[in-house]
Amino acid sequence: MTPAKTDSTGPGPVENHRTAGMREQRFDWPLCYEAEELVLNQIEAFCAHNSAAAQMSERMRSETGTLLIDGTDHLVLPARAEATLRKAGYIRDPLGDTPVSSQTGLWHPDAMLPRVILDATVPANGFPSSLAIRVESISDFIAAHHLAAEPEGEPFTRFRRIPISLENGTRFEAIERSGYRGYSVEASATGRVEAWREAQRLWKTRRRTFDDDAEGFKQAHMFLDRVIGLMGRDLAYHIMFTEERAY
Repeated sequence: MTPAKTDSTGPGPVENHRTAGMREQRFDWPLCYEAEELVLNQIEAFCAHNSAAAQMSERMRSETGTLLIDGTDHLVLPARAEATLRKAGYIRDPLGDTPVSSQTGLWHPDAMLPRVILDATVPANGFPSSLAIRVESISDFIAAHHLAAEPEGEPFTRFRRIPISLENGTRFEAIERSGYRGYSVEASATGRVEAWREAQRLWKTRRRTFDDDAEGFKQAHMFLDRVIGLMGRDLAYHIMFTEERAY
């Protein structure tokens, strides 16, 4: 395995895209109890300071049999937490770009755990300043939870967010991702909505039944190439999997 290298843009080691991707795609993932316990403790500390998060955690457990950690996209922690996170296996996320220079994105390449943003402006209070849950649709989430706030980020863009609760110096929020692993909201480019809808139409209405499997795969690849041409690779795969789940 390629060793970690030094990242000249900030402190600590960071793996390149190829090495990090190889680690993420392994099928013999190790047990990462230290990292899991660290994240669980941070989520518990956050819930102790944000009643809305605590209520959602209890609802998830009682109504769906899942834990809040399962729906958590990322936490925001003070920069001084970096050493502890590094020890638990977190490293710099090569795809986790942040909107401000005071922030650094980390991830755990050996476990499906929430990512972490280190923020030099966040005070070390012993609990995360922010916890974000990832939802399939911001619009559906707003309707289901009767939220009054306006989401940040336009429809049909890669990253949207909306606050659920601001309490005791914490921010509990919901985010929507579309083929994107960073944290920066972007404006909708001219023609993006039309291209997105056309890509959805192409994949949704493509023929699915063939007498010959080889011909079916050939046609699927042809439509995928068209969707990639419209949206780029990352958004194309997001749209494809969204339509497959709907199907």
